[in-house]
Amino acid sequence: MEMNGKRIQVSDFMKDLFVTAVSQVGVVLFGVLLLKIMAHMLTKEYFGLFILVRRWVGVLLPLMTLNLSFGMTRYIGYEKENARRHLDAMLGITFYSSLVLFAVLAVFHRSLAGLFYNEQRYAGFVFLLIVFLFANWIHLFAYAYFRGKMEMMTTNILRVLFYGFPVMLAFLLMVFYRGDGAFTLSCYFTVYSVWGVLIGFFFLRKEISYFFSVRGLIKKIKESGKILFFSLVRLPAVCFDALAFSIPVFFATHKISLAAAGYMGIVVAVIRLFELFSMPFNMIFVPKFSDLNRQEDLANIKNYSMVVLDFIITFLPLAVIMAFGLTRFLVRAWFGTQYLSVSPSVAAAILFSVFYLAFALIRGILDGLFVFPYVSVIGFLGIITIVGGSLFFGSSVYALSISFGAGLLVLGAGSAVVLVKKLKLSPGLVKITVSLLLCGLTFGVLLSLDRWSDVWLGDSLLGLAVKLSDRALLLLVLYLFYWRNTLWYRQVMQRVILRPKGV
Repeated sequence: MEMNGKRIQVSDFMKDLFVTAVSQVGVVLFGVLLLKIMAHMLTKEYFGLFILVRRWVGVLLPLMTLNLSFGMTRYIGYEKENARRHLDAMLGITFYSSLVLFAVLAVFHRSLAGLFYNEQRYAGFVFLLIVFLFANWIHLFAYAYFRGKMEMMTTNILRVLFYGFPVMLAFLLMVFYRGDGAFTLSCYFTVYSVWGVLIGFFFLRKEISYFFSVRGLIKKIKESGKILFFSLVRLPAVCFDALAFSIPVFFATHKISLAAAGYMGIVVAVIRLFELFSMPFNMIFVPKFSDLNRQEDLANIKNYSMVVLDFIITFLPLAVIMAFGLTRFLVRAWFGTQYLSVSPSVAAAILFSVFYLAFALIRGILDGLFVFPYVSVIGFLGIITIVGGSLFFGSSVYALSISFGAGLLVLGAGSAVVLVKKLKLSPGLVKITVSLLLCGLTFGVLLSLDRWSDVWLGDSLLGLAVKLSDRALLLLVLYLFYWRNTLWYRQVMQRVILRPKGV
């Protein structure tokens, strides 16, 4: 690429990050469209059921895969020459472990329907859960395999295909079939599962040598034993992360109603939307820091970790504050006016989302550097906070949202403390103080401007335009006078270098 007679040279890291970010934006948009279609097509009860099936997949999938996909990513990044051997071993182990889980779900499907959905009449959705879990299993390992090899283009194409198809499927169901909600959901999960299995095996067709051979499997398990240890000790962390986003929904189901589960699912979905923007970094951090650790490059490990902390301190809180005042517009545009009553709960959770975004960034570094499962310990503390808050104060969706947010605070603060202590970093008291003051000032200014807009313009499109304009102006001021002097901004500029043409 050329600019004014100069060639723009972009580092491989920035290329991977850019491609991954673009695909991640696509995944985010697919998720937004899917939930919007489902919220419009289904009743509140069946929308809550849709949310619950997805949440239970998030909880059960780590148990089914034993978290081996994550360990595989880390060790393939560490030793790419053994990639196919590791893939065979991990697929083989999880195939047999999944059979055990599926048998339990099938045999006890009626009792589990009462636990999962608070209604035994939804027992058929336990079988749909089995099919959907299988599709997510093969997708997860295909994604982890190519991610570990740092083949980010293949990884991103796989993700776009997997997450883009259900939007088209839901749209077709909405247009051509608007009947019974149970049948609609059954069609959706069945067809989507078949699609997920097909594309997963298609991408891995040249990579799998064998995994049904018991003798070969035992041999490869012995050779890949370190992945087993690394993954299993981190299994609690993955389960805790899934539970953090599921427990408030489960409490809403059993303590309030299935419709309330849908409301709480909206709160969770919005925070998940925020998290997806951190995924491009996290996807690359694990293999990247794993490689730096193998090289014993402590200087760059500290430098890159400081860049991440600087980004968390100087950018994330301000970005979250910008989003806070747009909650009503976000809920109305995404889910429709029938769900506007959940806006205060979403707004409360958004303020806490900065802590989960910090956790989402830092956990990739911790897992890439350390064998000890620090993320599991942090996740356990977060879950205890969420469960405790939900038990004692979870009588409404808003109270559950606050309990959820408190757990996110523990995750973010805990991960930051561990990173700083283990690497002996110094984020800087002045930097933190300046960030807090700017956050307070920005929040106050936007709150005043938003209240003026609400009084005179309400929820009209003009009101939204005014709020977006206010934020655009503040972003420009922050960029010119604050962000351009930050460590993370300078690091980005160093990786996009202008060189004379022909050099």
